[in-house]
Amino acid sequence: MTIIFHTLDTFDTEFSADSVEWCPVKPFRDVVVCGTYQLTENDEKAITKNALKRLGRIYAFRVTDDGKLTTLQRIDVPAVLDMKWLHCRDKENRILLAIVNSIGYLQVYRLMGDRGTEMLKLIVEQKISDDDILALSLDWSTGRYVSDTRIADSLHIIVSDSRGWVSHFTLLGDDLIRDSSWCAHDFEAWIAAFDYWQTNSFYSGGDDCKFQAFDSRIGPVACNRAHGAGVTSIHSNANAEFSLVTGSLTLRLNDKYIHRPSIPAYSSKRSRKLAVWNVIDKPIQFEKVSCRLNLKIREHNLIRSAKY
Repeated sequence: MTIIFHTLDTFDTEFSADSVEWCPVKPFRDVVVCGTYQLTENDEKAITKNALKRLGRIYAFRVTDDGKLTTLQRIDVPAVLDMKWLHCRDKENRILLAIVNSIGYLQVYRLMGDRGTEMLKLIVEQKISDDDILALSLDWSTGRYVSDTRIADSLHIIVSDSRGWVSHFTLLGDDLIRDSSWCAHDFEAWIAAFDYWQTNSFYSGGDDCKFQAFDSRIGPVACNRAHGAGVTSIHSNANAEFSLVTGSLTLRLNDKYIHRPSIPAYSSKRSRKLAVWNVIDKPIQFEKVSCRLNLKIREHNLIRSAKY
């Protein structure tokens, strides 16, 4: 079956768009956010890393019934490296969006307002480290909570950074509590992700070719180097226990069957034409498809996105 995509609308983000996320909570599933990343023109020629200045924006859009983008909000921020919606409302009935940025902060925004007046409001932020780092990726622990009636009462966030560390946070009301941090990789920790079926477990991947498994109660429990290149994406399948998908700079998508908390007991590799920077399963069917060079891989029921 041939899949044909039609352009419904376009929008110039000015900066490079590197993260696009649909709101998973009704009645706001037609709201999509976009994060951007750009080096200032003068700083692109800078010699030292410390001289680099990374700018970003958060855009919030609504997609109308005829497929057009309506801009709801623009927020000027440090460069956005990753953003994820909480998969359902929290126990205070809030719709939350977590963001990590180029100055090393984890931020949590709340989607406020009624239909037509939505806006994002920052409710809490915390610096990942006292060092000058980039916060690279994040994940919520609530991946199995995609439901119109489900309420999440235990909210955890895992964050990876450019030092190679991963940090575990708990969100309590308007407070972010850092529970633990671990040195997981020798170079950048490109990705961190929860096991949605056993949220004490989470994983990280780094530029040192390591795929690491953690238990939040004791720390690292296993390490795998089978990727042979930087591990850039990890995703726990919310619809199939023991199933994990990873991607790397080897241009391969890897399916894993896992026995917690050890390294994968089974792995299959499928070559692709693009480096795999992001993988997601499809727990709900959206009517519109987001951008970032998306490719549906039918045998995996995944959408792969190549970031720029």
